[in-house]
Amino acid sequence: IQGSTLANLLEQKDTRFKFDLNDPDQLYRFWETVIDLTSSVDFLHSLGFVHKDLHAENFMFDDSAKIAPPFVAADC
Repeated sequence: IQGSTLANLLEQKDTRFKFDLNDPDQLYRFWETVIDLTSSVDFLHSLGFVHKDLHAENFMFDDSAKIAPPFVAADC
């Protein structure tokens, strides 16, 4: 998968991850990103996978700043 981790995007101060929460469009994008993150974790949990060390390095975003399909190493 091509893209960057959430940590890299935040470190680089990627404008796609800077939100002015007073702007309705950016507030919507913020919540859309939060929902993408939580939905991906929920999806993995529904398959029986548990991640014991969630942090920004574990979320991969594609070039359009959408969360990439989740991949995991082991079934817990």
